Amino acid sequence: MARQEKFDAVVVGAGFSGLYMLHLLRQQGLKVVLLETAPEVGGTWYWNRYPGLRCDIESMQYCYTFDKGLDEKWRWSERFPRQPEILEYLKFAADHLDLRRDIRFETRLSAATWIEDEGVWRLESENGDTIECRYCAMATGLLAEPVLPDIPGVGDFEGQSIHSARWPEGLNDFTGKRVGLVGTGSSGVQLVPELAKTAKSLHVLIRTPPFAQESHNRSLEEEEIASVRAEIDVLRERARHNATGVWFRRFSDAYPYRSVPLEERQAELSRCWGEGGNSVLNRFNDVLIDPDANAEIAQFMRDRIAEIVDDPETARLLSPHGVFAAKRLPIGTGYHAAFNRDNVHVVALKEEPIETIHAGGVRTTKADYPFDVLVYATGYDAGTGALSKIKISGRNGADINQRWADDGPGAFMGIIAADFPNFFILTGPGSPGVLSNVVVMIEMHCEWTAECIDWMERNNVRTIDARQEDQDAWMDDIHSMAEGTLVMKEDNWYTGSNIAGKKRGMMFYMAGLGTYRKAIYDEAAKGYSDFVLERGES
Repeated sequence: MARQEKFDAVVVGAGFSGLYMLHLLRQQGLKVVLLETAPEVGGTWYWNRYPGLRCDIESMQYCYTFDKGLDEKWRWSERFPRQPEILEYLKFAADHLDLRRDIRFETRLSAATWIEDEGVWRLESENGDTIECRYCAMATGLLAEPVLPDIPGVGDFEGQSIHSARWPEGLNDFTGKRVGLVGTGSSGVQLVPELAKTAKSLHVLIRTPPFAQESHNRSLEEEEIASVRAEIDVLRERARHNATGVWFRRFSDAYPYRSVPLEERQAELSRCWGEGGNSVLNRFNDVLIDPDANAEIAQFMRDRIAEIVDDPETARLLSPHGVFAAKRLPIGTGYHAAFNRDNVHVVALKEEPIETIHAGGVRTTKADYPFDVLVYATGYDAGTGALSKIKISGRNGADINQRWADDGPGAFMGIIAADFPNFFILTGPGSPGVLSNVVVMIEMHCEWTAECIDWMERNNVRTIDARQEDQDAWMDDIHSMAEGTLVMKEDNWYTGSNIAGKKRGMMFYMAGLGTYRKAIYDEAAKGYSDFVLERGES
């Protein structure tokens, strides 16, 4: 029998943001429930489980900072954590904080409707249950909704089709299989070396070769862990207020690339290459602003690829020619070296475009490639994809997804969309989102949201909303920031250009995490006066 219930707040999604949001609101004494589609916590780290999947942020930085007990009781095994370890960490956090008693698993939210007269949200799940609440916190994730490529015949293939974001549990062995991989963003870069280990043949269909960086992953030794923990509070405070939310112990301040002589900057590039990860982006603060600096760094990266890949023609096909870091930089382990294997081949789609996918494989303008398995590492409808699966109706019947389709995704200060009161979008469009260490971003958003709700409760504020003109101005500023960089020179999922029909525009705040933090906390300090506040009856 369907349930009808009332709560003070509902959190949707049990990843990093949802779990912390539930913890904070519950600590404030609110009656809270968390709705999660999956049968377990984890969010994107539950659904994504393809071979080779790792985070591109170091493990000792990609974790919660608010609870010393979590630090003391958990030990990361590697510099860059694998998906199974991150998932176990989130399970551990849920148990440590005793969160499961307020989580409803296998519950998919289908609709959220604002009831103006009552000042509540009415939520409907696919199983027929209804919940009314004053506050909604949408922790549905930035990279949650996978997309297939817009290629003729995608549904005609009769072999096994797999999207990297919905990988069958336990599938690792492709012995005897002819595998085709479409897409070489972060997922594809991590998949290639793993697929190559067992596949009879692996053809990697590449439209735009990536500037893939090596992780130089390693096991974490006790001495390194102890050394980091000795200064962890200082490092974390640095990360909270710098541009990226990432700390590097070798340096504390980024600087302009061409502010030092050529020999010195080339030497620093070599050091960054040896360190692995996103060292280059964190070392220099104008990589996406100075075209000459960007071109020099891009050539450095191409030279490294030529050193790794044995065959000059293969190296040419793998060599990127666009703007360095205009797309998210993939961090892999042995990606370029995998193409030295006899069973791994490049199909350069700009030289031989795909004509169609058919029952037995893929036909390009030059050849027909037979496959037993097609893997799509073709990414997500970023930022808004998960919310687009929910019918969300605000004041006067406003449809958030229709508005975003018409005008482009946006929320004032990256938190509240106009005409959707008390509806907090965690790491939503208009926030720094994935342009930072997302866990640092998540903690900030959750804490700001919890503090806002607590302030509302103490000050008899019934609703908090945004004005459309303020939201437009906020997003216009973000678009202006982006136009002043090299990011807009390339198609990328930051702007939604990977989704057919999605309005193109920068979704994420580019002035840096520290600047954003100051903006939203200055707003809180002045009593949220730039938002629309409705007082309750005294």
